[in-house]
Amino acid sequence: MPIRLGGLGLRSIAEVSTSVYYSAVAQSAPDILLPLDLRVRDDGADFNRQRIQTTPTSRQIETCIKSLVDLHVPDGRDGLIAADVMAFWECYGKQRGSPGIQRGITATIDQISLDTRLNNLETPRQEVQRLYSSAGVNAGAWLTCFPVCDALRLTDEEFAYAVRHRLGLPYSDGLPPRCACGENLEADPTHFHACPPLRGTVVRARHDQVVRILAQLFRQVGAVVHVEPRIYGSARIRPDLDVTLPDRSLMVDVCIGHPAAPSRTSVVPRATLEAAEKIKFDRYADLANRYGAEFIPFALETYGTFSSNSCRVLKVLKAASSAYSAPIPASSLGSYAVQTLSVGLQRGNALVAKRGCIEARAAATEQYE
Repeated sequence: MPIRLGGLGLRSIAEVSTSVYYSAVAQSAPDILLPLDLRVRDDGADFNRQRIQTTPTSRQIETCIKSLVDLHVPDGRDGLIAADVMAFWECYGKQRGSPGIQRGITATIDQISLDTRLNNLETPRQEVQRLYSSAGVNAGAWLTCFPVCDALRLTDEEFAYAVRHRLGLPYSDGLPPRCACGENLEADPTHFHACPPLRGTVVRARHDQVVRILAQLFRQVGAVVHVEPRIYGSARIRPDLDVTLPDRSLMVDVCIGHPAAPSRTSVVPRATLEAAEKIKFDRYADLANRYGAEFIPFALETYGTFSSNSCRVLKVLKAASSAYSAPIPASSLGSYAVQTLSVGLQRGNALVAKRGCIEARAAATEQYE
C-alpha cells in the first residue's frame, strides 16, 4: 500500500510503500531527531513526547503503522513493528533499526497474502498448484542468477515466456481461444505443457535439453557419461544417463512434470514429482541393481521445483568435483548446476510455449479461411 509523504525534507511529495517508509525512518531515526533537538538520551531527559508527535514524520509513521496492522503484520513488543508512534521513537530514537526490517515486513505481508489466496475455496485448483510449485525448491533459481555466460542467459523472448508461465498468464497477446488440439486456452493458459500433440516434439526436446545439460555437468567433474539414444517408435528400456564415477555408478532418468495439467488433481506440494518418481523407480530400479548401479530419478516441475532426489543427484555431482580438478570449484558448482539446469528448463518451456502459440494461430487461420 503506497503512502504519500513529504516529511523528510523532500522537495516534492513522493509515493512509497509503507514497509519501505517505515524501514527507512527506523534506520535514520536518530538523524531525524538530531536537528530538531529531539534526541532520545538514555535518561530520557529531553524526550519531548508532545513535540515529537506533532512532526510530519510522526504522522506518516502513524499512518504506516495503521496500514501495516490492517495487513495483519504483528505489532508490539514481540511483533515486527512498533505498537504506536511513541513506541517507534523509543525503539529507534537511540539505536537505528537494522536493514532487515523491510525484508521481514515484506515477507510477512507476502506470506499472509499467499496463505489467504491458497485457503480461499474459490481459488482455482490450477492456481493453487502453480503457487505451490513456484515457491518450491530452486523454483526461482533462473531469476536470481547473473547472465555471465551463455549457459545462464535467457533471451528477452525466453525471459518473457518464463515470466508469463510463472505468473499464470497467457503466453502471448491476441491468442485464439483454443489450442490447435481444440482445448480451451482461456480456461487453461498453460495448456501447451500438457498438450498431447506437442509431447512428441517440443516437450520431448525440452526433456532432451535438460538431459544434455546434466550430462555435461557430470563430464565436467571427470565422470564417464553415456546418454541413452532415442529410438523413435520403440519404448525406452534404459534410463537417460549412465554415469560412471571412481566410487560409484549411477543411472539417472530425467522427467519434467506439469503440476497444473488437467490430469493432476492433487494440490499437495510436489505431488507431481513424487508420482513421476514412483513410475521411474518401478521401471528402472531393478535394471540398475542388476548392473551394480544406483538409480536416482531427476524430476523437475515446469515451474522450476526440484525434487529431493534431484537434489541428491546434484550432491553426488558436487562431491565428485571435490576429488577432481573441475573447471568450476566445488564451492560454487552446486549453485552453478542448479542455475544452469533452471535456465535450461525455462528455455525448454519457452520452446513449448512458442510452438503452441504458432500452431494455435495457424489452426485458427485455417478455420476461418
